[in-house]
Amino acid sequence: MTYPPLLFSEKRTLPVSPAETVTDLKLDLLLPEEVTRFLLLKSEKETLLARREMFESLLKDETALQKISGIKDALGRASVLYKAHNTTLSDKAAAYIFVHLFGEFAVFCRRASQMAGYGALADRFAKVFRDICETQAFIDAETEHPAVLSVIDETATLVLKVEGENTKVARESEKSIADELRACALELDVPLRKKENPPIIIQKDIAEAAGKLYPEQFAKAEQYADKYRTVISGEIFGYLEELTFIHGILEFTLKAKSKGIPYSFPTLSDKKHIEFKNVYDITLLKKEGTVIVPNDVSFTEAEPFYYLTGANGGGKTTYIRTVGVAVLLFLAGAPVFCDGGEGGLLDGVFTHFPRDERFEGSGRFFDEKKRVDAILEKENGNSLVLLNETFATTGEEKAVECTGELARRLYKSGSFGLYITHQHDVSENEIPFLGVMIDEADRNRRTYRIEKRRLPPRSFARDILEKYGLTKLGLRQKFGL
Repeated sequence: MTYPPLLFSEKRTLPVSPAETVTDLKLDLLLPEEVTRFLLLKSEKETLLARREMFESLLKDETALQKISGIKDALGRASVLYKAHNTTLSDKAAAYIFVHLFGEFAVFCRRASQMAGYGALADRFAKVFRDICETQAFIDAETEHPAVLSVIDETATLVLKVEGENTKVARESEKSIADELRACALELDVPLRKKENPPIIIQKDIAEAAGKLYPEQFAKAEQYADKYRTVISGEIFGYLEELTFIHGILEFTLKAKSKGIPYSFPTLSDKKHIEFKNVYDITLLKKEGTVIVPNDVSFTEAEPFYYLTGANGGGKTTYIRTVGVAVLLFLAGAPVFCDGGEGGLLDGVFTHFPRDERFEGSGRFFDEKKRVDAILEKENGNSLVLLNETFATTGEEKAVECTGELARRLYKSGSFGLYITHQHDVSENEIPFLGVMIDEADRNRRTYRIEKRRLPPRSFARDILEKYGLTKLGLRQKFGL
C-alpha cells in the first residue's frame, strides 16, 4: 500500500537552509529539533499553499490541537511497541507485544481517519486510514482484539521468589516521579530536551518461563499475532515526524496568540518580493516582561539588500532575527507572526552570526571567511542572507574592504538580505540601508523602529545620546542646570 506524505504535495524535499540558521535565529529555544528541521527544507509552491490551507483550518478549530496530540501520541506508543516487537528474541514476547501494538495501531488509525476537513493534505491522509479501517483484516483483528487482550492481561503480574522473598513483577499503572516532574516543568514553561523512548526489553528466558506458566494465554496471543501481523506496515511510522511538526507549530502559535501576538498567512505572490506588515520577534517570548515592538519587512528586486546600522541596544539583532524567523515560517506554509502581507517563493535562508568559541590556528577572521564562502557557494540569487557584524573583529581598513566586497556581491546576486555593520564608510556606496530610529509615537517607553533611511555616516549618534539622556536638554534636567 502507498502512504502519501502528510506535509508534502508530492515527495519530501531536501534541506536547503543550514542547521545553524535555526540556532542563529534562536528558534531552537522555542521549538524542538523535530519541528525546526522542517523549516530548513526546500519550499515548493504547491506544498506551501497546501500546508497553509491545513494550518488555517486547524487553527479555526478549538479542538484541533487535542486531536493532533491524540493521533501523534497513539502513533508514538505504537512506534515503541513496533520496535520492541521486531527486536525481541522470543516468539512469545513478540506475540505478547503484538497484541498491545495492534491496540495502539487501531487507535491511531481510527483517529487519523477522522482528520478530514482540514485541507487537501489532511483529507488525503484521512482517506488512507479510512481505507485501512474498512479492510476485512483490520475489522477482524479489531473485533477479536478485546478478548485476546483480556486473556494476556492475566499474565501481566507475576510473583517471583528472589533470594527467598516473594517479589511481584507488575505492569506499570501509575504515574512515575519523572511524569510528575515533566508536568511541573510544562506548567512552569521550563524547556525539556526530548529523549528517545527507551526500548522495551523482555528477556527471552523470562518470556519462555511466562509461556510455561500461562501456556493457554500465550498460545492465543501467538495465534492472533500470526494471523494479523501483516495488517501493520512499518511505513506508517514515518508520519510521526510530520505529526510532530504540525503539533509543534499549532501549540506554539496558540501560545503566542494567548500572549497577544497576532498571526496571519501572508499571500504567496508570483513577484519576487517580501512585504510583511508589523512582524513580531517571537523569540522574545522567552524573556518575561519584554515589550515586543513589531516592524515592517520589505525586500524588492529594486532594493533587495540593505545595510542595517544604528545604536547598540537599539534592536538591530532583534530585527534581523525577526526577518529570518518570519521568512522561514512563511516558506514552510506555517502561520507568520505579523499583520499580513505577501511574499514570493525563496530557495533558502542563510545566516552568519558571531560565534563565541575560541579559535586556534587560523583565527576568527579565517573562520568567518570560510563560513561566508559556504553561504556564497549555496545561495543562488533567490535566497535570504542575514549577516550580523561579519568581519567586525578584524582591523578597521580590512573590515571595511571585506564588508563592502561581500555586501556588493550579494546585492548584485539578487538575493534578499540584511547586513548589520558598524563600518560607517561602507554606507557611501550604492547599497541602501535601514536605520534604528526612536519610535516617536511611543510616549511611555524608549522603543525603536527600523526605518528605511539614506543617512550620512554616524547620523545615529543623536539616537545614542537621547537613549542615555546625554542631550543638552537631558543633561539640564538631570543636573538641574
